[in-house]
Amino acid sequence: LAAVDGTTGRALRFNARASQYAGVSDLVVTSAAVYVAGSFSSLGGRSRHLVAALDPRTGAVTGWEPSVTGDEVTALALDAPRNTVYIAGEFSEVEGQRRDALAAIDARTGALTPWDPRTLGTISVLARAGGVVFAGGEIAFVGGARRHGLASFTPNGLLTDWDPALEGTIRALSLHPDNSRIYVGGAFAPGDARTQRNLAVVERSTGSLHAFGGGTNSGVWALAPSADGSTLYIGGAFVTVAGTRRVRLAALDSATGA
Repeated sequence: LAAVDGTTGRALRFNARASQYAGVSDLVVTSAAVYVAGSFSSLGGRSRHLVAALDPRTGAVTGWEPSVTGDEVTALALDAPRNTVYIAGEFSEVEGQRRDALAAIDARTGALTPWDPRTLGTISVLARAGGVVFAGGEIAFVGGARRHGLASFTPNGLLTDWDPALEGTIRALSLHPDNSRIYVGGAFAPGDARTQRNLAVVERSTGSLHAFGGGTNSGVWALAPSADGSTLYIGGAFVTVAGTRRVRLAALDSATGA
C-alpha cells in the first residue's frame, strides 16, 4: 500500500505500514480519508480487521473501526452524500451483528447501519450511482430472488428488479461518466452474443445487457472509462480483443466498442 506522485512517480510520505503478508483488495480515496479493504488484521501497528480508514496525507490509521468478522473484504463503494461506505466480501458479522457478504457503515463514525441485503454467493465488486448500489460476482440469489451474477439495491437495502441476463462470473464494474450505463467485465457470456465473451455493457435504467467490444479470449478484471467518457480502458488476462492482439491492456471506443 503506497502513494506516488502522479507526475514524477516518486513515492510520497504516505505510509500505512501495511504487512507484505496481508493483501489489500480495494481502495476508496477522498480528501478526508483513504478507505482500505483486504485480508489484513492490522495496519500501522493497530488492530484493524479487513477494513480501515487512513489519513490521506500521512497514511496514519484513524479511529474509524467497524469491527468486521470474516476472511476478506473484497470491495468498497462510497456514497458521499449519505456518508456511507458499502463493503462486500467474505464476512459474516459487523459489530457483532450478522451481515451476509454485504454491509453499510457510517463513513464518519464506523457505526453499522440497518442496510442489510441477504445474498447467496461471492461478491467481487461494487459500484454506486444515485443512491443505488450495484454488486457483481458469483451471485445466485438475493433474499430468495434469483440473480445472475449482478444485483442492485436501494439506499434502504431493498433488492431492485434490475437483473441483466448473463452466465458466468463478474469481476469488474464501472459506470460511464454520465451514469447512463455500466461496463461489466469478468469471465462470462452475455445473453445476446455468447461468442463475444467477458465484456459487456448494461443500461442502468432497464438492465438491458449487450456484448461490447467484440469479446476477449480470457477474463477482463479491470475497467476504467476516461474522464470525458470517450474511451474505455480494460485490463485482465486476455491477449486478444475482438481477435486483435492486445496483451493484458486495451483501449476501446466507448461509443462503438472498436
